[in-house]
Amino acid sequence: MLTTIKQSDNNVKYNKQKNRITVQALTTDKPVEMGTTQTVDPNYQTFKTYELDNNVFQALKDNDNLCVMLDNNKDSNILASIHRGNLTVVVNKGLYGLSIEVDDKPIMQEFIKLVQQNKVKSVQIYTDEVTSMNKLIEKIGKIKAISINTR
Repeated sequence: MLTTIKQSDNNVKYNKQKNRITVQALTTDKPVEMGTTQTVDPNYQTFKTYELDNNVFQALKDNDNLCVMLDNNKDSNILASIHRGNLTVVVNKGLYGLSIEVDDKPIMQEFIKLVQQNKVKSVQIYTDEVTSMNKLIEKIGKIKAISINTR
């Protein structure tokens, strides 16, 4: 069983000079929605509102298999991955961010257009290591996958 944590109104920007997309995936200054799921299919996910503890990312472990997909489609919409070498994770107090190096995959050009048109609605992380109590997420241990959602 996976836990999915979703946050809306994320800061996603394309920097043409650096050929990079930056994503503010989770930040402690906004509420999130959390639910459990067995699949990345959003049709089978229900969420409840939570807050993120200021130290939620302290126990976060690296994941060499981490990937970022577009719209929960893990079959054909992989934007970036640690394995492919075009994904860097940035963890700062209160922020979990991503830096995606633009490559020549066709999905990347589509994604750049979506970012430029401000079409990103939310970012979801999938984890099997989360600690929460009374509507507060205290700790996230390992992030398995991330989805950037436009719908």
